[in-house]
Formats: sequence, structure tokens, C-alpha cells
Amino acid sequence: MRHERVALSISIPLLLALPLTACDLSGETEKPGPTATHINQVRTMQLQTNDCPAGIAKALREHGFAVLEENQQADARLDVTVTRTGRNLDQVPEFGGFGAKATFSAKVIGADDAVLFTTSGKEGSLTSEEMCEDLGDELAEKLRGSPLGTVN
Repeated sequence: MRHERVALSISIPLLLALPLTACDLSGETEKPGPTATHINQVRTMQLQTNDCPAGIAKALREHGFAVLEENQQADARLDVTVTRTGRNLDQVPEFGGFGAKATFSAKVIGADDAVLFTTSGKEGSLTSEEMCEDLGDELAEKLRGSPLGTVN
């Protein structure tokens, strides 16, 4: 019995000395969240959006922004909420029934879920795909005017 107590007393301090990492119940380790504490520190972003992910990411990359995949560590997260508001009737003939319009709001989120930048806007185009890319273009232009735009 004495031998078991000694082994236990040695293993507890060793266990406490091990580095702790975040993990979920499946045993997989979580990657750390965004690290930037100021917009000037953002070089890479992950895009999270409820709509238009491909069009927004494509447009941002075309404007020179580094948009990483969800499984890659980034300086910040770009959260975009898109709300479709109907057809783009401004550019459609009277008989029309095509086109797409939407409003959007976006936030650049850094370390500790701090909001580093916010913007919003609206877009309308003849197709849904074109509207998504136009939305990404407008977002990139607004980001370009921020300190983030000067470092990319």
C-alpha cells in the first residue's frame, strides 16, 4: 500500500505541471481564436457569413485581402450578415421578375471577441451570384478605407 501512495503523490504534481490545452469532449484540441487586439494588427481573416460565402470571399481576395479557411489560424474573424430584401427592380423591365437585392452588416472581430471594425451597406444586381460578388466588392472598398486596408 505504501508504494501505491508514493506513486500517487508523485503523479499528481506531474499531472499538474503539464501544459493545458483547450479540447472538446471528443478529445480534439481547439485552435485558438483571433489574436489581433487592434485593426492595424490584422493581416489575415476568416470569413463567417450566413449567405454568399463564395462571392464575398472571391471579391475580398480579388481586392488583395487574405481570407483564410475556417480551419486556419487568423488574426481576426470577419462576420458578415446578409439580409436579402427582394428583387432588384430598379434594373428590371416592367415585365421582369429577376434580380436580387440585399443589405449587409459586417464586423471584424479580434482577440477576446473585441469588435475592431464595423460597416454596413446594400447591394442590388441582376443575378444573385453577381449581387454576392458586388457585396464583397463594396465590403472590400469599405475595409480598404480602414487601417486594415492600408496593411494588406
